[in-house]
Amino acid sequence: MCAQSSCLFANDFLWGAATAAYQIEGAHLKHGKTLSVVEKNMNKDYADPSVASGHYEYWEKDLALMKEIGLKAYRFSISWPRILPNGRGEVNQEGLDFYRNIINRLKEYEIEPIVTIYHFDLPQCLQDEYGGWTSRKIIDDFGEYCQVLFTHFDDVKYWLTINEQSNMFQLPYLMEFDPNIPLEKQKYEMNHIMTLAHAKATHLCRSILPNAKIGPALGVIPNYPATPKPNDVLAAKHADELRTYLFMDLYMKGSYRPFVWNYLVENELEPNIKPGDMDYIQSAKPDFVGINYYQSRVVKYIPKDKERKELKLNYDGKDDDTQFDNIPGLFEGMFNQFTPKTRWDWEIDPVGLRYLLN
Repeated sequence: MCAQSSCLFANDFLWGAATAAYQIEGAHLKHGKTLSVVEKNMNKDYADPSVASGHYEYWEKDLALMKEIGLKAYRFSISWPRILPNGRGEVNQEGLDFYRNIINRLKEYEIEPIVTIYHFDLPQCLQDEYGGWTSRKIIDDFGEYCQVLFTHFDDVKYWLTINEQSNMFQLPYLMEFDPNIPLEKQKYEMNHIMTLAHAKATHLCRSILPNAKIGPALGVIPNYPATPKPNDVLAAKHADELRTYLFMDLYMKGSYRPFVWNYLVENELEPNIKPGDMDYIQSAKPDFVGINYYQSRVVKYIPKDKERKELKLNYDGKDDDTQFDNIPGLFEGMFNQFTPKTRWDWEIDPVGLRYLLN
């Protein structure tokens, strides 16, 4: 137990809320904005990003509500194709004005703006031109986008580079993949390129905004073993290493841990690492790490001869519609019989957050 005073949150603790541009703004092909990959690929029966929550129209009312309920911080993302409709080059002034008005109003309300640079909305034009995150060309385009943001919004103190790089490769509508390249090989290559882009954004921020703080945000799911069987306990450890520490180690240490790298090499999945890549990543250690926690997961060991499965989420609210992903020979997800879940099969596990943070 702790003394009461040490259990209290500090006076400057930033209680807040968070959103993503494609999830709330709407107006996805208006006011100079072009299409993003996530808007193109999202199932319209699940959500319609062309309307979303209408935030582009109602942002003033939305921010007034934030002030009314006493928020101290608001994390929001900026839409890359709203700022650079062609992915690079010409800047959309209407887009700059929209986010400038939001930042100014937040400051007027004494709400700290926390800006996410990339929250899944790659400009579709860059995907069509050279394959988006499959190509190193995107590193310079991402850098140009970041430079625009750091130059025009130089009064923002807190920046998040990339949201949930750890989850991006699990959900099919967040990325586009080349059908001619093995999917798993492509994922780890794209992850490496994305980490280099994160490093570039970090260096640019420190050069342009030396007093700001910058870091990534990871979506992290703690993995519990299904049983005390040694193989299941080891499966949970392997799931943590490939689904969490692969990303956390790259961000914080600039390296792959031995189990992860050995797995990649043994399965011919290792990314193309050029001279200087790892030094560059290691030189961009973040000021903080954002943790997005939704649920925990139970995993069990499965033999190598089992069929490979990708994650398929429950989008219709009908129970038990989820297909868990697996890596044969290592682990497979499954439902936790000891936690309740939502209609969409998300585990309800507040203790999992404490477990994860520890």
